[in-house]
Amino acid sequence: RDDSDKLVFAEIARLKRQGMTKLVLDFRGNLGGRVDAAASLVSEFLRDGDEIVSYRQRGREKGRHVTSGNGDYLGMPLALLVDDTSASASELVGGALQDHTAAPIIIGSRSYGKGTRQHIFDVDNGRALRITDARWHTPNGTSIDAQRNPDGSRKHGTGGLTPDIEVAVTAEQAAKVFADRSRELNGGQVTQRAPDPALDRAVQELTAPSA
Repeated sequence: RDDSDKLVFAEIARLKRQGMTKLVLDFRGNLGGRVDAAASLVSEFLRDGDEIVSYRQRGREKGRHVTSGNGDYLGMPLALLVDDTSASASELVGGALQDHTAAPIIIGSRSYGKGTRQHIFDVDNGRALRITDARWHTPNGTSIDAQRNPDGSRKHGTGGLTPDIEVAVTAEQAAKVFADRSRELNGGQVTQRAPDPALDRAVQELTAPSA
């Protein structure tokens, strides 16, 4: 959304006041959204002027985003959780951070692979027109757009962000974790949290002693 970056910054500020020094961003189930909000979010974790994403049409660059911010969280130990339901703008965030960060940062399973730029134009009677005009590339020049089967499913091994650390999670485990997160985000409480192998591995990586 337009204000997603501001909501995340406010939550990080709240956690830092409680002593938080390392962060896990959970992008599982995040289907994407506003590129400007995603770019604003990335900007606070990178240096000013770092490339975030470039757009290409028939091999020619048609624009790019670079970081513009204070780098308030530059150097903060960070892990991102992704799976096959992480798409579009959430992949843009992950790709930029992965390309600019030496440490393992992406944990989970290969993301969805939505690597195209789209514009939505309102027309009459509450309808909208969506136009795809370019593919986007990570700072290292990688296109994460997946090849698709006729049914829309991704062809095996194509597209998406490849995790630095892959964590196998069954469909049943993923469903239970998603239910817990949804309940909390909607103001409910979780008395007995379902095991979350990807989150556990992220915490393990962030708390491991330095070599």
